[in-house]
Amino acid sequence: MVRPGGGTTRRLFAVPRERRGERIDAFLRRELPAGADRVRALLSAGMVRVRGRSCAPLRRLFGGEEVEVLLEGAAPPAAGPAQPVLRVLSQDADHLVVLKPAGLPVEPAGPASASAVGAAALLVPCAVDGRPYPGLPHRIDRDTSGCLLLARTDAGLRSLRAAFEAGLVEKDYLALVGGEPPDEGRLDTPHGRDPGDPRRFTGRLPAARRARLSFRVERRLGGGALLRVRLETGRTHQIRVQLSEAGWPILGDATYGVPSPHLARQGLHAWRLAFPRPSDGVRVGGGGPGAARPRPGRQGAAAIGTVNGPATASPPRRSSATTQTCAEATPGRRSEPSRSEVVSTPVVIPALNVPAVV
Repeated sequence: MVRPGGGTTRRLFAVPRERRGERIDAFLRRELPAGADRVRALLSAGMVRVRGRSCAPLRRLFGGEEVEVLLEGAAPPAAGPAQPVLRVLSQDADHLVVLKPAGLPVEPAGPASASAVGAAALLVPCAVDGRPYPGLPHRIDRDTSGCLLLARTDAGLRSLRAAFEAGLVEKDYLALVGGEPPDEGRLDTPHGRDPGDPRRFTGRLPAARRARLSFRVERRLGGGALLRVRLETGRTHQIRVQLSEAGWPILGDATYGVPSPHLARQGLHAWRLAFPRPSDGVRVGGGGPGAARPRPGRQGAAAIGTVNGPATASPPRRSSATTQTCAEATPGRRSEPSRSEVVSTPVVIPALNVPAVV
């Protein structure tokens, strides 16, 4: 892998016989992994060799040979825009989970823009695709807060992307919604762009892609509810679209939801992640539908209110599952195979700044 912070690393890739005839640039895009521009630059600089000789981008592989790649370590990030200091929830040599605040985009909108990626690069050394920034195996919306999983190395990015594609990553969200949803349910709808507005998505028109999620009510409010949502797919704006079109719009969502004078932000929070650790496959996170539920802190009861008075729902039940919270998370801590840790942010209601729900 590329060493964060400088130095050169030599990597060898054995070419399977069944990949005979494949172009070397396509082979490296999959194996490193890296983008086309990065692979082209490595080949042009003579950093890719077979039997000690540099290779042209269009070279065809025979199968059975070894491809040698020399990778320069990524230099530290250059000075840029001021970045917020993000809380680290979990990390090792290949991955990083940070708590992203609402309003901070995952990627910079321009050269002078703050972003979660830029802020994370200042927390720990990263080297992905030859750049000193973390890679993105997934994304969350700008106005959604919560757990954001990042890759620190090329190997980590490849492993985490494979885990997402294989459905090995659990993602739980908390959503403040209007309306009266049932105690629990599941939504399975088409998902595609709205032809009337390309910035929006909809599930009301035929589409090749499907969007699936399940939910349950954690707390009932007067005219609304706090939902725990489990994503089964990861479509753009998925939770916001599906809940809105089902009749339970997210409060404070300016695009799909309904405004609330008591909510200064979008009421959606990426509460929990569970995934196989890239270095050894040990699961960071754990449990299934019965894993630990969100636990409002001492301010929780006062923070939830309605136009008719305080919420009367009883507090959510607690589970015996081991939970790693924002306050308890220790950077660099490694979970043992016998222990199931949950990378989560349980004290959600105060974090959402919800004095009342209307």
